[in-house]
Amino acid sequence: MNDSSVVAIKKRSANRAAQLQYAAFLGGAFLCICEGAQAIQLDVGNPDMVLTVGNTLRYAAGWRAEGRDSSIARSPNTDEGDNAYDRGEMVTNRLDLLTEIDFSYQRRFGFRLSGAAWKDFAFNDRVNTGDGLSDRGSYENNRYSGYTRRYGEGLSGEILDAYVFDNFQIGPVESSVKVGRLADLWGEAIVLSAHSVSYAQAPSDGYKGLVNPGADAKELALPIGQISGKFQLTSELTLLAQYFYEWKPTRVAEGGTYLGGTDFILEGPDRFSLAPGLFLANGGVKKPNDGGDWGVGTRWRPTWFDGTIGTYYREFTERTPTVSLDLANRQYHAIYPDKAKLMGISLSKNIGGVSTGLELVHRQNTAFNSTITDGAKEGARGDSNHVLLNAIYAMGPNSIWDSANLTGELAYSRWDKVTSGEQYFNRCENGRSADTGCVTRDAWQTFLQFSPTWTGVWPGWDITTRASYNAGIKGNSAVLGGGNEHAGSYSMGVTFTYNQQQDFSIAYNDYLATHQTGANGLISASNGQQLQDRGWLVFTYKNTFE
Repeated sequence: MNDSSVVAIKKRSANRAAQLQYAAFLGGAFLCICEGAQAIQLDVGNPDMVLTVGNTLRYAAGWRAEGRDSSIARSPNTDEGDNAYDRGEMVTNRLDLLTEIDFSYQRRFGFRLSGAAWKDFAFNDRVNTGDGLSDRGSYENNRYSGYTRRYGEGLSGEILDAYVFDNFQIGPVESSVKVGRLADLWGEAIVLSAHSVSYAQAPSDGYKGLVNPGADAKELALPIGQISGKFQLTSELTLLAQYFYEWKPTRVAEGGTYLGGTDFILEGPDRFSLAPGLFLANGGVKKPNDGGDWGVGTRWRPTWFDGTIGTYYREFTERTPTVSLDLANRQYHAIYPDKAKLMGISLSKNIGGVSTGLELVHRQNTAFNSTITDGAKEGARGDSNHVLLNAIYAMGPNSIWDSANLTGELAYSRWDKVTSGEQYFNRCENGRSADTGCVTRDAWQTFLQFSPTWTGVWPGWDITTRASYNAGIKGNSAVLGGGNEHAGSYSMGVTFTYNQQQDFSIAYNDYLATHQTGANGLISASNGQQLQDRGWLVFTYKNTFE
């Protein structure tokens, strides 16, 4: 038995043990729900102490609505996710539970603890490859790994928030400090956080973003270990500070699953097929140091501006992966360069009833889109500039709806210079065009969402519809996750809310991308995740016990 096999066995054993622990947690949580547990403020016998326990139960049932694109389903590195389910089949039958516990003493100090658990009963037992590709699967014996099954199927779970806080005064300065695992995003970004001052400030749940197109950046942020502070220096000026003692990457849909766009990415798959019988082994994540990321900022609300002006400086480690192929040693790794820098300013102001936000960001030594075949520990790096503009217009009642929100966000990015790793930089040159996935000098990305609401349609019932669109409109960004031309997602749905507590939703979600095919009808070049034939219809029930 070789070393890689031993590592794989140990990895799966550890994952299995974790699954059993999480299963026990989930069983206890569901028992609480079945016995009628609700979010309540518990009487602890002291009026200065407030203890609240709450649960949110979510059920999702989804079906594939589109047939397969043969070029995606037959290409060796995109076939598995596309062949996971046929049109009309149930792609998810998932139950999620979120439990939250909050405690405070005299509203001064306390703690917050939250955990999630899940189980998807529609998850496949085996990996389904395209015709004639069973010997090129990215999973050994075409069986999902323990890692992929943990996050895709369950029973499983995880601790999310786990921090303590203290509100105190240093002389005249009112201060607030949180220590532990939490998500704290700065700036004004709504969805397009890859161009924001909050870039890489927390790992993002990319899988949740695919399942819920249009979900905002704060909803997708995953808690991370840190010390975070706010200090009210004057009535108008607040100082922000943050230090991270933990690092975690952004979570993605694992290869071979329904929403996995590339079969061999990221932590779950065992290998990458170069040719029949020729594989690169998945060497896993090249994890950077846990500590060292930090940032400072200010939030200034001068009376003459009637808005907020922010300034920021951060040093960070990437959370979006670059894949490094080591052809000589037949391995590949996910790498995350560190010691990148970010400087930015933000403005937020209500203008004529429209809530607007603007960010100007400059990044130095940040990771650029790269192609690595020699096993390098990092690819191209460079400097980039970003502009982010958004607006939210809240509309009142009229003859059509009772209220409505129109949200728009526009991001522009431009790479300034390459400072290292020029040989890996995936720029458009030698006649290559943006639709092959290469980087252009400039890139534009947009997000639009419209959501009207009707209240009291029936006794206790409100109705909200939502339509969202998120895509690159011109060019491919140099920065990781910065967007590709004509790639993105859209969603249309309606939610029925009962007593402002229970939501019944139905939505159609679909994805956008382009590709080129060769003479054999297989993908020869692509621009964006190849999910454009993966449109699906999903029903969701959510009950928040508050």
